[in-house]
Amino acid sequence: METAFIMPLAEIESNPVIAALPKADLHIHQEWSPRLDRVLARREGQTSYNWRHWAKQLMTETLPGMPRLQLLASIFPVAREVDAEPENFIARIEDLLDEAAADGAILVEVRFGNEALLRPDFMLLFREAERRVQARHPQLCAEAVFVFMLGWYDRDHLEQLLQACIQAAEQGLGGIDFLYKPYDTEADWTTAYRIAERAAAVGLGITAHAGEFSTANIAAALRVLD
Repeated sequence: METAFIMPLAEIESNPVIAALPKADLHIHQEWSPRLDRVLARREGQTSYNWRHWAKQLMTETLPGMPRLQLLASIFPVAREVDAEPENFIARIEDLLDEAAADGAILVEVRFGNEALLRPDFMLLFREAERRVQARHPQLCAEAVFVFMLGWYDRDHLEQLLQACIQAAEQGLGGIDFLYKPYDTEADWTTAYRIAERAAAVGLGITAHAGEFSTANIAAALRVLD
C-alpha cells in the first residue's frame, strides 16, 4: 500500500528548496454560512444556531470521507442574498480573521468560491475586514484566494472567472486554488493547466485540492506548473 502511494509521484522532481521547507496546512471546510449566522445573531442580540451540536450529529451519523464532505457542501441554508450585503460580507470575514488572530495566527488565507469574485467590490470589502482586525491585532496579514471549481462550470463561465481573477490580481488577490469534480477519482486536468499558466503569468499563487480522501489526482495536481 505504501508503494502504491509513492510510485505515481516518483517521476515528478521537486525543487529542493521547496522540498526542504516545513509544511502545514490548517484549514476549515464550508464555514461561511454558519459564520454569517453567528454574526447576524450577535448583531440582533439573539442566540445563533447550535452548529456544534449539528457537527457532532454529522460525525455520528455520516461516514467520514466523501459522504461527509458532500453533505457539508449541501446542508447550509443561509441565503446568498444576505451575504451580498457589503456590511454582512465584511462582518463575516472580520469574524473569521479576528478569531484566527486571537489564536495567534499571523497569516490567514481565506478561500472564496462560486461567484464571490464577480462582485466588483470584492477586494475592497476584503481589505476593509482585514483593516478592522488589524486595528486590534496589528500582526495579522490576510490574503484572499479564489477557488476554481472545475467540473461545475462550462468553459465560458470559467473564462469569466479567470478574467475576474486577473483583474483582482492588480488589487491584491493572493492566488487561486483548484477543486475538481470528480474529486475522489481521476479527473482531466487540462483546463486547470491552461488556467494556471495564465494566472501565474500575472503573479497569482497556485494551489490545488488533492489527496484528502483519495490518492487520485495527486500526480495531476503536482504537474499544474510543469
